[in-house]
Amino acid sequence: MNENTESTQGEMRYYNSILDAIGNTPLIRLHRVTSDVPPLVLAKMEMFNPGGA
Repeated sequence: MNENTESTQGEMRYYNSILDAIGNTPLIRLHRVTSDVPPLVLAKMEMFNPGGA
């Protein structure tokens, strides 16, 4: 992604095309659910992916 396709202002992110957002699905660290588990556990937030899954 280059500066022509992505812009940010504070916490808000927007793209010039829906196609630019594909493949940038956010990963969220699960703190409370995995507090006793040694490895880092992440959840992939597919609801933010414009293509679905």
